[in-house]
Amino acid sequence: MVAALLAGLVGCGSSGSDADPIAKLSAKTLGAKTCVEVRAGIDAFNDHDYDATTRHFKKAEVFAKLYYKKAQGAGSSTLLQAVDYYAHLPAKAYPEAARSSVDFARFKAITLGQCEPVDGPTPDPQVTGA
Repeated sequence: MVAALLAGLVGCGSSGSDADPIAKLSAKTLGAKTCVEVRAGIDAFNDHDYDATTRHFKKAEVFAKLYYKKAQGAGSSTLLQAVDYYAHLPAKAYPEAARSSVDFARFKAITLGQCEPVDGPTPDPQVTGA
């Protein structure tokens, strides 16, 4: 079921055509760009700006889909799942989910684990996030 979900997610968004410069980026760069938006989303969440949180995770989702498509590793898969969860969580649901959702906690561990601060390592597509 997860594979079907991921296949559906990868099929959405960018077509990967020559006209799309993002699609030409390396897996490592796509992972790094995903994490820039993830960290911005986390910062917005910490500032209680849940609308901005959602916007950043939706931006991260574009990169995460392509990152998964190019990297095809467990790390890129779990990061895509986490980003997808946060991108589609309604802004008004963030406070309660942060307090009570097992999925929120699980995906928090993934995003924090894979998207360390800017001076931390770039995500490795072969490393698991959970």
